[in-house]
Amino acid sequence: MRICFLTRFFPPKIVGGGEISAYHTARMLSEYDICVHVVTTKIRNLPESWENHFAWKKLSVHRILSNNTSKNLLLNEMGNNLVFSIKNVVHLVSFFKKNAIDLIHIYNMDMLFEGMIAGKIMNIPVIVSANSNWSTCFHGNHILPPFTMRRLCYKCNFQNLSKCVMFLYFPSSFPNFVKYFLTPIFLFKIAIRRRLMRLTDKIIAVSNCVKRILTKNGIPKEKIHVIHNFFNSKSYQNINKEIFKQLIPCFPQKKSIIFVGRLKIEKGIVLFIKAAQFLVKNGTDANFVVIGSGPLFERLQSVVQTSKLNNNIFFTGNLPYKLMPSVYAAADIIVAPVIREEALSRVLYESMAASSPVIATKVCGNVDVVIDGVNGLLVRPTVNELSKAMLTLLNDVSLRKEMGRRGLHSVTNTFSERIIIPKIVKIYSKLIGNVNNASD
Repeated sequence: MRICFLTRFFPPKIVGGGEISAYHTARMLSEYDICVHVVTTKIRNLPESWENHFAWKKLSVHRILSNNTSKNLLLNEMGNNLVFSIKNVVHLVSFFKKNAIDLIHIYNMDMLFEGMIAGKIMNIPVIVSANSNWSTCFHGNHILPPFTMRRLCYKCNFQNLSKCVMFLYFPSSFPNFVKYFLTPIFLFKIAIRRRLMRLTDKIIAVSNCVKRILTKNGIPKEKIHVIHNFFNSKSYQNINKEIFKQLIPCFPQKKSIIFVGRLKIEKGIVLFIKAAQFLVKNGTDANFVVIGSGPLFERLQSVVQTSKLNNNIFFTGNLPYKLMPSVYAAADIIVAPVIREEALSRVLYESMAASSPVIATKVCGNVDVVIDGVNGLLVRPTVNELSKAMLTLLNDVSLRKEMGRRGLHSVTNTFSERIIIPKIVKIYSKLIGNVNNASD
């Protein structure tokens, strides 16, 4: 069985959870004696020694695709993306012929067009992983701007999409005719993306919420299989908590509440900071640690300094992914306060794998992981409910330990590789078997 993983980025370049999922899945499949070819975009000045990291049994990485790096939005939408896509289709068709690929697994919506066209040309079955809501939403949130108001939207139309285009790309002073000129182009791209999703052989949705949104957008239910992402259990054995504790001043002396994620409104970082401010000002003595970077990094640091809360709220910036088990294990509480319709929060099930109690908002994929009051706490995305949940766990050591224990038990039986990988292999085998039977 020869599988091609198609992803725009692959380690060492990690943009989001999709790259991490592709990395772990490719590695585990190769250990199941499946030949995995990861095809991704080129990285400039990448040392040749780096590829030695991927010398696992039957896994090989091919950085052969072109990537549009232009920051000019108009240039991108008026032709650059199309030129790069056509070039990549040619590269992929050649690669599939040379390596006799049995099945294509697309991990990023950015690669959907190239993967589907090349797959149809070569008559190779195609699976798409819906790791996010980018397949059905222009910006992946299903929330109308401004995102703080949390007005949900599950179908793009001209009026709603024009609001997103204006909010995300153009200042208020930008001429309106340009904004409205680009909106039909983006609307057309969303329509094409949905059409291509309907043409795939199978879709792997990472949560029940994603499946529900896909079916709302016209994707047949019978094509969609819900298979969650998984954590690598080997990485969560014999975790050294001290590695992370050394990064934060006074860390061992106080309880710690940790946020992990990109620092933007949709991830709930503003909600986390406001809840932290509220608790500290009301006498709660704890460390609130923010791990990650993003557009709000400097602004939030300034807010914390102005509020004179530097001794309670810390910003670490991005940390290497290999340190995350230590981060989760060292925390007293992990918080995932997303306000958008996030497909599935990796932070939640990886935290549980480290036996850490979690607090999450009641949105989309979070409810697939957290059972309220059993292996974590679910709250509405408000400062009052979040701060109340934080205080509940901070003041109850036995509850934290019990939820950590239950969390580990639940993810081990739901999100470990020994549960997830066989489900993926079963879909692969069935699709390849159908193609072979049809050709006989």
